[in-house]
Amino acid sequence: MEYFLPYIVYKNLYEFLSYRKLSLVSGDLTKISKAAPDENGLLKQGDFTTAIQYNGYIMMEASDTPEKSRRVINDMHPETGKKPTKTILVLLDQYSNHTDSAQDFNKLLNKLPNIGSSHLEHNMDVIIIPYENPSSNIVNKLLEHTSNGSEDSGYVRFMLYSYAFFTSNKMKSSSIAPSRILSKKEEKEVDGGILARRSAYSKIRVIDVVAVWLGAEIGDIIEEDIPSESSGIGRNYRLVRA
Repeated sequence: MEYFLPYIVYKNLYEFLSYRKLSLVSGDLTKISKAAPDENGLLKQGDFTTAIQYNGYIMMEASDTPEKSRRVINDMHPETGKKPTKTILVLLDQYSNHTDSAQDFNKLLNKLPNIGSSHLEHNMDVIIIPYENPSSNIVNKLLEHTSNGSEDSGYVRFMLYSYAFFTSNKMKSSSIAPSRILSKKEEKEVDGGILARRSAYSKIRVIDVVAVWLGAEIGDIIEEDIPSESSGIGRNYRLVRA
């Protein structure tokens, strides 16, 4: 079967969730398609193609698995750290007109569940996947909907990643070493809790493909397994930066 590019991205997003320690809740959050999903909760290719070409997008929802450990985000209200986090993925068709203008894009954002609520019971990470990076007007529209949360409401933040991040399972590439994010306990064991030690670590940007697939936050430490002639496997640590 010849695969449709947005469907390839859709299937890889399912793999992406597992690397981020997220669990799929819905492969079609807005119920665009009336068809039954497959055993993983995803739309089948024909149903997906019909739905995304007609509507211009597909929304997915994921929740944290028990293994997921989230770093406190400095910019967010302290009370948001006590709330659960929902992850919403918005996959745009490669020919979607939703990024043609700020007005069209705003219509899409208004379809997000509970967007704009002043009493959001959970935090919301919204990952938007357009075919290519949109204009600055679109980015500014995202800023209008971003919220740092409050005592009564969770935060809302947006991430934009083009199709290029998801055209394959990037973590299975031979050019990428097996990698994972250290837990907070492991961080202390590695650097002894001394922040100055971190200056010696190599750096990785938060928008690097490995950091994106792992769901790394600024300040996280990523451990890489590097082949070594002497010991078999060597360890490299990379500090995530902006």
